[in-house]
Amino acid sequence: MCRTAPGRGAWLCGAGCVEPARRRRAFDRAFRRPVAPAAIDALAEHLTAEK
Repeated sequence: MCRTAPGRGAWLCGAGCVEPARRRRAFDRAFRRPVAPAAIDALAEHLTAEK
């Protein structure tokens, strides 16, 4: 599957990738708009709770 095809959204390998992605502003670039810090926090919490 091509990860760069249009409409594919953002890819995240797991909970350990959230903070590096946040520092690089990767969510903003992937979604082509600002992403609220609270949304990223909720994502990180969800991913760590799955374990």
